[in-house]
Amino acid sequence: MSLEQRYLFLDKLFHDHEKYFEAFLNGLNNIATWKEASAILDKLYMQQEVDPYSHVALEFSDLVYNRYFPKDKAHYTGVKFKA
Repeated sequence: MSLEQRYLFLDKLFHDHEKYFEAFLNGLNNIATWKEASAILDKLYMQQEVDPYSHVALEFSDLVYNRYFPKDKAHYTGVKFKA
């Protein structure tokens, strides 16, 4: 994830709660499947009152998806989450 994306996600998805953002990313590193990660993303978007079909939510979801399916066509590859 680029620095620009990090600030975008922090602002729009986590409402500038950096510790929550870092904990969320660290938590994703412990999730074994896309199915589990997808459920966690759905919960995040609901809790943070974010439209899951908004540009920023779709971009974040793409990054997470590519962690599990790096060979699929997508915008971002080689994703490793760092808090």
